[in-house]
Amino acid sequence: MMKPIVSIIIPCYKSEKTLSETLQSVLEQNFNEWEALIINDGSPDNVDLIADEWVQKDSKFKYFKKENGGLGSARNYGITKAQGEFILPLDSDNKIRPDFVKNALKIFQTYNEVGVVYGDAMRFGEENFIWKIGVFDVFRILEHNYIDACALIRKSVFDLVGNYDINMPYQGHEDWDFWLSVIDS
Repeated sequence: MMKPIVSIIIPCYKSEKTLSETLQSVLEQNFNEWEALIINDGSPDNVDLIADEWVQKDSKFKYFKKENGGLGSARNYGITKAQGEFILPLDSDNKIRPDFVKNALKIFQTYNEVGVVYGDAMRFGEENFIWKIGVFDVFRILEHNYIDACALIRKSVFDLVGNYDINMPYQGHEDWDFWLSVIDS
């Protein structure tokens, strides 16, 4: 297998109800040069059995298990294992549209100075909705986190600003802290 261009990081904790649908959305990408790193963050359910099915189905799926450390810790672990030039954090209760990666890469190719491409988020499972994010607004992001973690990010951005802060007190704040660090860089 050639080196992937995109590394999709999928942290899992109590994800057995939604993981297969998330992974199916990855498999349905109309872009083929990816790897998906399934990170079991000490989940007490059957995430490992589901992940094993997908690893057997396609060698681009890779499975890792670590001690529970929270969402930021699981993402950071995946980033250290990632081989791609671009990172796509994808929560295990989110899906990506088939053309998201391909379209995002076109933006990166057109605008070399762009470090992050995001779009609306699709949640499913306990919550089913499309999170309409809208255009970037620096004042809005200073007030609250309105950008989902599911964005395509140049790996060099992580090298520049660092990874997710694992000490953020509330889930979702590790994303917000990361976005603020990107703006500040």
